[in-house]
Amino acid sequence: MSKFGLALIAVTAISVVMATHAYYIQAADAQARLPNNSVRSETIVNGQVQTADLANGAVTSEKLADGAGGGDIELSIQTVTDEIQIPPNTESAVSVDCPSGTILTGGGFDHFGAQSNIQVTQSIPVDENTWQVFGVNKSTASAFFLGAYALCIDPTIP
Repeated sequence: MSKFGLALIAVTAISVVMATHAYYIQAADAQARLPNNSVRSETIVNGQVQTADLANGAVTSEKLADGAGGGDIELSIQTVTDEIQIPPNTESAVSVDCPSGTILTGGGFDHFGAQSNIQVTQSIPVDENTWQVFGVNKSTASAFFLGAYALCIDPTIP
């Protein structure tokens, strides 16, 4: 190995030792300046305790003052429905929208009875507010109903 290569290895090793030593000096210095249980609320600058500073599960509802944390969230669940009549040998769709201010969380369909010849081909959300159901009436003689429903929540803070 060349002298330059050996010198580079030596400098790298010295740098690693110095950095490690500096880390331990800083850690020891911090312990010397801040004894256990010495940090109190009045010594913390507002907004300086961040999520990353807290251990998992460190903040529980029992540790929060009444009204702290933004309050509880109440969810009001609403079911919105609509239906259409599909003529024989016809494909059609029915849609339902959640009311303004609510959030679509899911949906589904009903083809009204065991005698129904409705084949549902899709039951899907089409956007953040609307649930849509597509169906085909396989009957050659009778019209049948196809219904759609949307599950909507109304999140409010009391």
